[in-house]
Amino acid sequence: MRTLMSFAVVLLSLFLSAHGFAATEITNVRHWAAPDHTRVVFDLSADPDYRFKSSDNTLTLNFSGTSLHPSLPAEKVIDKPGIRKILFQAAGRDKCVITIVLGPHIKTEVFKLKKFMDKPDRVVVDIIVGQAAVKEEIPQESVRVPSAKKRVIVIDPGHGGEDPGAIGANGTYEKHVVLAISREIKKEIDKMPGYRAVLTRDGDYYVSFSRRLNVARKTNASLFISVHADAARNRQARGSSVYCLSTGAASNEAAKLLANNENLSDIIG
Repeated sequence: MRTLMSFAVVLLSLFLSAHGFAATEITNVRHWAAPDHTRVVFDLSADPDYRFKSSDNTLTLNFSGTSLHPSLPAEKVIDKPGIRKILFQAAGRDKCVITIVLGPHIKTEVFKLKKFMDKPDRVVVDIIVGQAAVKEEIPQESVRVPSAKKRVIVIDPGHGGEDPGAIGANGTYEKHVVLAISREIKKEIDKMPGYRAVLTRDGDYYVSFSRRLNVARKTNASLFISVHADAARNRQARGSSVYCLSTGAASNEAAKLLANNENLSDIIG
């Protein structure tokens, strides 16, 4: 009996070797565009082994010990800023090649994200297209201040794109709610003499925490307001919670908590 079992194990090993068993599988590809970059995310079943090389027109990802899920097409046309299409190709028993055909862009950034919460292991490609994340706005004549420079207030709608934030019982996404609120806040601030508001995002796309802060730095903002709509199990809950950064210990602890939550969004991908 032991001899038969050993023989079966040997046959199975030979079968897997002959058919190039891949430990990792590329299961899906996702993409979305922001004003200054387009992000492409490849979902994988395990931590990938890959190398990449880039040229003016293409970015090539070479995966080892990795196969392509049958649902992935040979060619996926995207045609978003900085990217034209993605080509998927098996390269031997347990290797595959992904070629991203690029459009006009400044640079590409490639990195891995480990499995986190409901997100699998991922390889992320950011294609930087160079458009400024913050567009300078022409002040309205009715609120122009001739002799003084306007103070800038940055309004930061939380989440966005792949990160929906809290999801309500009826399927309402926090990212949509806070964007609508932020746009209204901006309208009111822009009506105030001596002030103008800038949004960190003005659409449904993902913005990393570091990029949100860069908006404030580039505009020399006097105030940064991050807008969120927290979930609550109690349907009777009303009101708001406000966290302020100050020299007080209590506020500093609250700010650390908020910053930690925001930093988690940087690995959403």
